[in-house]
Amino acid sequence: MLMLCHRYPRVRKGMADDFYTALITFDDAVEGAEEVVAVLESTVWEDPKDIEALRTKRTQICQIVGVPVPKKIATKKSTVQRAPAEQFDSYSDLVGRAGY
Repeated sequence: MLMLCHRYPRVRKGMADDFYTALITFDDAVEGAEEVVAVLESTVWEDPKDIEALRTKRTQICQIVGVPVPKKIATKKSTVQRAPAEQFDSYSDLVGRAGY
């Protein structure tokens, strides 16, 4: 279920396709499979702009199936210290020195 709201659209689409195929194949294994299939079919999983709408659809699927809704966990961002840039580190520096 987590992959239905992955940050990469192709991963979301692949997960939705695989989940759809599994539901069609094993329709007796899950209660409300028809409802879930309808939600999967009606949703554009490759939409990069509206992730909140996709989270709503995922929550709806979780509630139909009876699976706990995934929660976002806040993580600390580590502060990575970068080494000081050397004089010849960038391509733009090279182009600037060449006079282009």
